[in-house]
Amino acid sequence: MQTVSLNPTVLLKNAHLKVTRARQELLANFNEFDRPFTADDVCSKLQVSGGGVHRATVYRDMSTFARSGILKELSIHGTKAHYYELVDGTHHHHFVCKNCISITAILSEKVETTLEKFEHELTQQELKVEYHSLKFYGLCARCAK
Repeated sequence: MQTVSLNPTVLLKNAHLKVTRARQELLANFNEFDRPFTADDVCSKLQVSGGGVHRATVYRDMSTFARSGILKELSIHGTKAHYYELVDGTHHHHFVCKNCISITAILSEKVETTLEKFEHELTQQELKVEYHSLKFYGLCARCAK
C-alpha cells in the first residue's frame, strides 16, 4: 500500500523542498511500512537500522512532508498520535481497531461507488463536496478472538 515509485530526491524536488541526507533517509524508510505510521515508528525503525536522523528532525520533517503533499496525515479518533501514510495517488479508506489501534486500508469499489452516488445527491442539494474521509472502527481479527 505504501509503495511510491519516485526516489527520495525526486519527491523532495517535486515538492520544492531542500534535499538533505536526513530527508532522503526518512523518505527511503517510509516505503518499508505496509500500514500508516507514526513519527515514533519511524524513529524506532531508524534506530534499529542505525540511521543518524535526530528525533526532532523526524517530527519536523514529517510535518513538512504532510504540508507539502508527500505524506497524508490521518486523524484517528481516541488517540493523540499522529499517523501518516505516503500519498500514492490511490483513494482509500481505513479500518481502525479500537483495541490495538492497528490501521488497515480499505480498498473497495462498492464503497467508492456508493460514496460517489451520495456526493452526487449532495451536489443536487447545491452542496459542494471538496473531499471525504471515511473510517470504520471496531476490532481487528486478532483482537476479536
